[in-house]
Amino acid sequence: MSCWIFLGCLTAITVKYAAFKIQGIFSIAILIAIAVFLQIKSSMTVDLLIYPLSVLLIASLILSRGGVVKRILNLPGLTRLGTVSYSLLLTAV
Repeated sequence: MSCWIFLGCLTAITVKYAAFKIQGIFSIAILIAIAVFLQIKSSMTVDLLIYPLSVLLIASLILSRGGVVKRILNLPGLTRLGTVSYSLLLTAV
């Protein structure tokens, strides 16, 4: 769990000082890469790859000008679901 918190803080600092925007297609590409990774991984040794892939996805969503993934994640139902699930996560920790 502490690895996620560290990577989240590192991502937030990096994105805060980034002086550029990227195309929304990168978010789709990274999302596809995560889906492929989850389908083909076979052992515990490669599970660490999910951390940088997740960081790249979050950074690409924040730095993108728009795109399909960003619009879908901003739908009111998904936003509410994210708020509730994050609240449950914080109460479990």
